Amino acid sequence: APVGIYNVVIKFIITKNGKLTDIESETNLGYGMEEEVIRVLKKSPKWNPAMIMGKSVSAYRRQPITFVVSKE
Repeated sequence: APVGIYNVVIKFIITKNGKLTDIESETNLGYGMEEEVIRVLKKSPKWNPAMIMGKSVSAYRRQPITFVVSKE
C-alpha cells in the first residue's frame, strides 16, 4: 500500500456467548487490509457480551481500525 493512513471499518455481532459472527467489511480500501482484520477477528478469543439488566445479550458492533503505512 502507498504511504498513508487507512481507516478500515468492520461490522460484526457479538453473541450472548461472546462469539463473533457475521463479520463483514464496510470499507474496500484494498491491499488486503480488510481481509487481514477479518482473519484476525475470526481467530480472536471470545469477547465479553453486552449486558442488559444483568443478562448477556447479542449486540451489533462497528469497529474502526487504522493502518499507518510508512516508508520503513
